This record gives sequence, structure tokens and C-alpha cells, in this order.
Amino acid sequence: MDYHGYRRQGLPLGSGVTEAACKTVFTRRLKQSGMGWKTAGGQAIVDLRVLWLSGVWQQAAQAYRKAKPLPYRDTLHDSAPKRPVKAA
Repeated sequence: MDYHGYRRQGLPLGSGVTEAACKTVFTRRLKQSGMGWKTAGGQAIVDLRVLWLSGVWQQAAQAYRKAKPLPYRDTLHDSAPKRPVKAA
């Protein structure tokens, strides 16, 4: 590992930054009193928390809304075949 080069770039060399990030992301949200998580549910919460803490929540939400298909609207009262509508 190029310790001197990384130091010159101002990059952290110890694990303190990573440990602090884990505490912020995981412990404060997933290890509160009385909580129990399965892997899938915990991962979903962690993913959302990382989006929020990294400041990209709005961009991610907008991308999600664009990618999500619109819901199908079924009209129960209109079972007749659709006819083309003529322009006025």
C-alpha cells in the first residue's frame, strides 16, 4: 500500500472513518431497542438510509418514479369493446 502517496492526497489510512460510517448507517437505525430485522428488510432500510445520508434522495426518488410503470386502471363498469374516438 502506498501510504505516503495516500497521505499526500489526504485520504484516510485508518479504519476509523469506515467504523464511524457503519455506526451512523447501521447502529443508529437497525439496533434500536426492541427491533429485529430479517436480511431483506434490513437491507432495504440500509439502502434507503444511505441514499438519505449521502444527499441523493431526491435524485433517486425521481429516477425511481420515472422507471416505475404506471398502474393499470381497470374499469369494471365498462365491459364493452373500446371504439376509436373520432376527432372533432
